Amino acid sequence: MNQLLKRVPPRAWIAAFLVLSAAIYVGNTWSPSSYAIMLRRLEAPDDGRVDGIPRSIRSDEWAVITPLTQATVNNGLKRYNATSYYQEDLRSTYSMPILDWGLAFKPSMWLYPLVNAAYAYSFHHFTITVLFLFGYALLFMRLGMRWLPAGLLSVLLFFTGFTQTWWTTIGPNLAYYPWLLWTVLWEGPLRVRVPLFYWLAACCMLSSFYPPLLIPLAFVAVVLLLAFAPSTLRRPRPLIGFAVAAGLACLTAVLYLQDWLRATLHTVYPGLRRVGGGDFQMDRLLMMVFPTSRIHRHEPLITWTNICELSVVGTFYFLMIPCFLNWAGLGRAWRQGRLRPVYFLLPAFLMMAAWLWLPVPPWMGMPLLWNQVPPSRMAFAFGFLFLVMGYVIAEQSGMVLSPLRVLVFSAVVFGAWYHFKLSLHGLGLWESRKDVAIIIPVAIGLVGTMMGRFRGHDAHPLLLGSAAVIAVATFASFNPLQRAWPIFNRPQTERLRNLDITAELAPDKRLVVGGYEGALLNGLGYRSASHVLPTPQVEYFHRMMPELSEARVNEVFNRYAHITLTNSLEPHVIGPDAVAVPVRIFQTPRERERWIVFSPSTRAPPPQSPPAIGEREAGFVDDVRLEDHALTIRGWAPWVGLTGRQGLKIYLSHPAMEASLESEPRPDVMAANPGQGFSHNGFVARLTLPPELPLPPAEALRVCVVAVDQDTGDAMHLRFSGDAAAAPGPGVECPPSAPLQTATQAP
Repeated sequence: MNQLLKRVPPRAWIAAFLVLSAAIYVGNTWSPSSYAIMLRRLEAPDDGRVDGIPRSIRSDEWAVITPLTQATVNNGLKRYNATSYYQEDLRSTYSMPILDWGLAFKPSMWLYPLVNAAYAYSFHHFTITVLFLFGYALLFMRLGMRWLPAGLLSVLLFFTGFTQTWWTTIGPNLAYYPWLLWTVLWEGPLRVRVPLFYWLAACCMLSSFYPPLLIPLAFVAVVLLLAFAPSTLRRPRPLIGFAVAAGLACLTAVLYLQDWLRATLHTVYPGLRRVGGGDFQMDRLLMMVFPTSRIHRHEPLITWTNICELSVVGTFYFLMIPCFLNWAGLGRAWRQGRLRPVYFLLPAFLMMAAWLWLPVPPWMGMPLLWNQVPPSRMAFAFGFLFLVMGYVIAEQSGMVLSPLRVLVFSAVVFGAWYHFKLSLHGLGLWESRKDVAIIIPVAIGLVGTMMGRFRGHDAHPLLLGSAAVIAVATFASFNPLQRAWPIFNRPQTERLRNLDITAELAPDKRLVVGGYEGALLNGLGYRSASHVLPTPQVEYFHRMMPELSEARVNEVFNRYAHITLTNSLEPHVIGPDAVAVPVRIFQTPRERERWIVFSPSTRAPPPQSPPAIGEREAGFVDDVRLEDHALTIRGWAPWVGLTGRQGLKIYLSHPAMEASLESEPRPDVMAANPGQGFSHNGFVARLTLPPELPLPPAEALRVCVVAVDQDTGDAMHLRFSGDAAAAPGPGVECPPSAPLQTATQAP
């Protein structure tokens, strides 16, 4: 039996492992999505989470890419989103499983036309993970590395902060990239390599079209060829073949995305940005050497950024190289010419470092198209090049494991923990164990070497393996393990039933509801006014608001935009990719007339009528939530019918900037109060608190809601329902007397 097993080639074992892994992963519809955030908001009985924590910071995925994928599936995999209020083109910077000729260049999405979308979604994520891990391992082997360090480097690169925090957005780009270089370095027939290179290059660009990432990766690819395979660039036939294939791949991407490219070419954002170098903060350089020094539990310890923007290709391996390098061996390797690749890698490394940290003007980056690349978007390419260069230097010079060197390395690691965690933030050793855990495998390697278990030349793979193990332990927990079944198989919840009723009663079944980010509502099948528009809809919004000048409409809407509903009278820009749009342009005339006013006070005038209809209490506040600077109040008021004489007065113990009021169906209230005419009495009020002011603790925020019906003269204080009263959060308080001071829209 043992002899039979030994005859099985390694490739067969690898294939069997991949098939078994795919059966488990895809069979369970696993994915790294954070969509559980939305499923919890919908109060779904199963949020699909298997392990880990869904990350709200990954909203590009759970609020945009995944909902747009849902919308594509709901739309029958067609190009134009017929389920959307805006009927937008689904060909954009985000790759969707559209059933057209572009699907030939999206192999990870080939299952969508064949199986339930949950399995196809899982297969997509499994495929790009395998492509990344095996692609970089095979590329490193083509660059002359042995299989063990090549595999360890691939794992190390996968479990860096940058790769994991951006994985659900640009993972496909990073996964296809090593295969392009491998194809060029492969010794197979040119008639096979050139078409394969063309197809892989088109796959890379159409998997997520993001030039600021692709441009520096192309630069690094040329540098690696100069360093490790210069003969490839000296032979005219292969050089011309691959150049033509690259040009055709670019042309393919442009042809496929031509409508989106035309629409976004002259936008305010992203448009034709021209950037210079120099805004890559030193905190990021620090995290390249000490990967967790400026973060704790995957959250930044500094206030100027978020975890995604802060992340880099960081690993303790970069610190190990100067601490354990055989410096005498470095001199010998240099004299013997074994560091020849560094002659090309080092100048390229310095050029990229200059773009990252020096105030280089945009025109100097123009020849390499770097003036299209914000320095933070060069982080992966720079870290990848640094990793390859570091390995070459360490491998050719040799590494030495000795008690003194381990002591120096440990002192540096503990010193970094003491300064950046304990001294600055009071985080003890156990809380910051990931900052110092690298010392354990390094110490084990030292003990094994001293006991004769390892030989001297094993020091380098031992150190590389130690760095890879700690990288997995540190960053593997960033993305959760999430089942995709509840993502693509709509759960039945009370919240969704209410949304269904709201959409059913609305003209054209449009859903005018705020509080849901990005494309979440459209992903669930609604013709939602709140949405994300990768392609600008300038003409549409100008038709909806003809009173605005053409220049103003262009300034606000000529951009990639998250459409957020507001009660303000005019649209305005919230951020580079977010626009607040007046809810009135989507509402019926009667809905538009219902009003909301607010005051920075919790002292309201006494009610003008008792809060009861017959023997039933009339109206409640069912839920008050404070998330970031957004306050959402949900409940129902004793309004009969729907008129412009009805509204809310909200008294708040904290200043607010603006507010919006939406109707929400309440079949529970109608069933409990038959014959009362409560058909439009549910409401959702949203208030935006000033971002420049510090937020009070949620439990200290006091709210008073008064429902007004000017036809009947009623003004009734709405009390907390039982569930809301028991929940922690803002409280309701309505002491007597205080005039209303401010209003967003007069009643």
